[in-house]
Amino acid sequence: MIKNPEHFRFKVTKTFIWVGIGAVILLALLAFFLIDSNYYSPSAVTTSFIQEAAAKQKKIEADIQSYYQAGTYTFTQPLVIQDPYQTAPLTALVIFDTAEDSQISIHVPGLRAEAAVDFTFPGFQKHHEIAVYGLYADKLNHVTLTMQTRDGKNTQNIVDLQTEPLPASLQRFQVDQVIQNKYSPGFNFTATDHKQVFDIDGNVRWYSTQASNEVFVPLQNGRFLFTYTFTDQPNSIIMEEDLLGKVYSIYNAVDGIQHDICELPSGNLLITSENVKSDTTEDYLLEIDRSSGHVVRSFDMKDYLDQSRSNEIHLPNSDWLHLNSIVYDPADQSIIVSSKAQSAVVKFSYPDMQIQWILGPHDNWSQKYQPYLLTSIGDPFEWSWSQHDATFYAAESPGADTVDILLFDNGMYRSFDISNALAPTDSYSRVVHYSINEASKTVNEVWEYGKVNGSSTFSYVRGGAQRLSNGDVLGAWGSISQDAQGNALTKTDKAGSINTRITEIDPSSDTVVFDASAQNTVTYRTFRAGFYDGYAEQNELLTTLIKNFSGYDLIDRMDVVKRDLHVWTSSMATWPARLTQVSLKWKAKISSFVKHL
Repeated sequence: MIKNPEHFRFKVTKTFIWVGIGAVILLALLAFFLIDSNYYSPSAVTTSFIQEAAAKQKKIEADIQSYYQAGTYTFTQPLVIQDPYQTAPLTALVIFDTAEDSQISIHVPGLRAEAAVDFTFPGFQKHHEIAVYGLYADKLNHVTLTMQTRDGKNTQNIVDLQTEPLPASLQRFQVDQVIQNKYSPGFNFTATDHKQVFDIDGNVRWYSTQASNEVFVPLQNGRFLFTYTFTDQPNSIIMEEDLLGKVYSIYNAVDGIQHDICELPSGNLLITSENVKSDTTEDYLLEIDRSSGHVVRSFDMKDYLDQSRSNEIHLPNSDWLHLNSIVYDPADQSIIVSSKAQSAVVKFSYPDMQIQWILGPHDNWSQKYQPYLLTSIGDPFEWSWSQHDATFYAAESPGADTVDILLFDNGMYRSFDISNALAPTDSYSRVVHYSINEASKTVNEVWEYGKVNGSSTFSYVRGGAQRLSNGDVLGAWGSISQDAQGNALTKTDKAGSINTRITEIDPSSDTVVFDASAQNTVTYRTFRAGFYDGYAEQNELLTTLIKNFSGYDLIDRMDVVKRDLHVWTSSMATWPARLTQVSLKWKAKISSFVKHL
């Protein structure tokens, strides 16, 4: 007989608690050490690519430094290396020392004033490593360098740079129309497979010899993000590079990158991704710490949006969301994401991921999401369908509650019901400016361009939209697919064509200011910018080492563990129903067997 039942119950309870805690710790340790590290680490092919790139860059820089140290290079007799990193043929690196602190400016002449490249490098110093961007191909380029001393004295030197012809395989843009005095300044950065930059005349002024994925994202420091994926695994490698081709940082995105990366004010990278261990695709957000490569936050969008809602016609249910763009708003710490499959643009607070509003057709949203749906006002008005590149237009509208959105409206089907779907020959794609009143949850269509062209510029996938510095809008119709007779399609046709059109429009008059096209070419997105926007290098190009964060040991395993546990526990919710189905099947089999006895 138990003398003190209360004491016994306390000891038993305490024992169970400690056993439970121990079991949790054991499971966590097992998950931590038994997690599929082979999957989350770069594959042999990826690792080889990274190692070769790093070794090649190290040797290039060592050779240049050795060559430089063996000579005496001055402003009038500098060391000049064209295409120093062997991936950007229309660039050069000019190195020299000056007797006193000096500031250097560069001028690459253009065929017209709008095509010239001009930049003054920051600060005064004695050692100079000058990146030259924007050379013409197959031409002797006369590049002017200007040296200014602290007392204001200027000296000039012309450096002649002869370049090779463009490769025959490189996509070319033809300018079909331009109003020179209305063209918004800058060059057209285009996300074709071999990224390129072309000018007001359609001349290629920069291109990469390395094929890369869709991402071509400018950073605040003047560098760019490129992504590379290899066929032997889903991982994507993110490389931070400058236009010379120098690599500064390498990151491993464990489940790949689907379409876009956003740089946060902290410098961290917010990427659209997925979880390949899940049965759905392109529905994750990952935040990567820029200084370590750790995944510090991950968001399964099934936790925030309705997976059961109807998606784009002919898309599989696994591709229920299809995230294709993301942008951050520092004004209220929020993000705006574009879902192609849902034809929805959604604003979330970040990082707590509370829905603020949903821009898109109201069809089939459950009651839970009704309070967030924006109500359309004004006429004319159309929702966007299967849109891309949802971004901010401007903060011009009065009142703190107003936000203006610019996006590319692909216009796929313009319905979730196949019986009401538009045929490709009746379809059209547009760039659209929406104005949203966040207090009243209303939206009106301020302006659009593209519907007037009908199906001739129907871009069934891809596309971009950007407000330019002069107030014009740049639209990228990235995949205009047509059959041999010129009829619009929602797929590619070997007998037909697939083309790209880049158009600058003045919204005040709908005047086409610039129009360029490329045959048998697709582009994910195009933006206009200067070659040296944000440039912040400190004459240390040759001594800045690669930061390689691609190793699996830098992936935050606990975040991965939490993510996988979430997938497993979510699937457990279906277990009772599955067990019931199994038991019913066996019950039926046993009943059938008994009847035949």
